[in-house]
Amino acid sequence: MRPTVESRLGFENRRVEISGSGCNAKRCDGRDEFPLIRRVCRGLGRVAYGPGRAGARPSRLGFSLVEMLVVVTIIAAIAAMITTAVMSALQQQNARVCQNNMLTIEAAKDEYIRDHPGATSIDPNAFAQYFRFGIPKCPDGGSYQATLYSLTQPVSCSRHGALQAFPSATP
Repeated sequence: MRPTVESRLGFENRRVEISGSGCNAKRCDGRDEFPLIRRVCRGLGRVAYGPGRAGARPSRLGFSLVEMLVVVTIIAAIAAMITTAVMSALQQQNARVCQNNMLTIEAAKDEYIRDHPGATSIDPNAFAQYFRFGIPKCPDGGSYQATLYSLTQPVSCSRHGALQAFPSATP
């Protein structure tokens, strides 16, 4: 007689004991259509594997301390790399926002010069009208005050420096 799959896997003598409320069967044969899955009636009972062994457990219950430390170390290293990349991206974004703010201020200065020909200095109250949402501020806490109202100097930030020229599209 040819051995069955269950006997080759070692399931021929195993029985499953099921106890709990709502279950009519005291003992169930372990040879069901899914031999590796043992079910408990309505999730309320206790399952025991093997002949005469109530509550037999596998030989290995969880992870060792060394395995857990290795996993935690790997996760910490990945988190550190992601954190540095995100912080670098945020700093670059703030620098770009500051550059755009300085470009906006320079454009407002040009408009002010067109509207007030021959002006030698900027009136702060009149200059504020050239900005829809007020005079821009540096996102990193820098200040534009030193060169904001000067018509002869380009605007600069105390944190990010002077306005940088953008590369042109033509070589």
